[in-house]
Amino acid sequence: MLDFCKGGTWRRHLLEDTEFPRLKRWPIVLLWPALFIWAVVFAIFLAFGTALPIAVAAGVVAAVVVLALVLLLARKLCDGMAGATPADLHKHASLFSIIEALCLTHGLDLPKLMVMDDSSPTVLAYGDRICVSAGFFSHLSVVEQEAVVAHALCRIQRGHARTDALAAVVFGFVLAPLGMRSLAGRCATTLRGRHGLLASDLAAVRLTRYPPGLMSALQQMQSSPVPNLAPPIDHLQALPRKQYELLDSRVGLLAEI
Repeated sequence: MLDFCKGGTWRRHLLEDTEFPRLKRWPIVLLWPALFIWAVVFAIFLAFGTALPIAVAAGVVAAVVVLALVLLLARKLCDGMAGATPADLHKHASLFSIIEALCLTHGLDLPKLMVMDDSSPTVLAYGDRICVSAGFFSHLSVVEQEAVVAHALCRIQRGHARTDALAAVVFGFVLAPLGMRSLAGRCATTLRGRHGLLASDLAAVRLTRYPPGLMSALQQMQSSPVPNLAPPIDHLQALPRKQYELLDSRVGLLAEI
């Protein structure tokens, strides 16, 4: 086993957190739109002179309907915001080979693979999906590709990708009228924990057994042009643009392994 415990107590906590514990905080994300929809519908019904119990019931029904749609359509809506399409087994054979090797070796479920037309190298994880850009193939070596795909796979297995997808949809669509589109990443980061990305990095290295691969991939993505992504889905990336300041900490931790 690789020794991740070189350093302080927080590193030992990260080690304990890399065995794919499931994040069960995603329902918290749904509280925001539920309250917002209920309040809007409740106010509208009251404005038209509807009885209080009926207004309350209408708000509850509307909130439940919206939450059901968010849960059902979150992945599709993230696909739309990213401009993602299903990966082709023949055209993207190398990507399928990487993910199948990682999943079969470690007994993990295969995610759905998507691609998007962006020349910058990046990888997104949301729901049960991994989406890579066109630049992923042209800018990253095979070792780097495996490392960053492993990171995305670990975010799915840990439950972070589900929370991230819900946050993207909630703030990108439901709460967009309130001007809260840019808060999706902050909400997701708060729920997954301060060291969520670091823990996923360590979990990824457990799969690949080669820390330099992920170090190199992160540095390559940081030095490349910023991907053209909508603000609500920026946090879906392996290296979110709003968290570039964490790159040194992530690379430094990997260098100690």
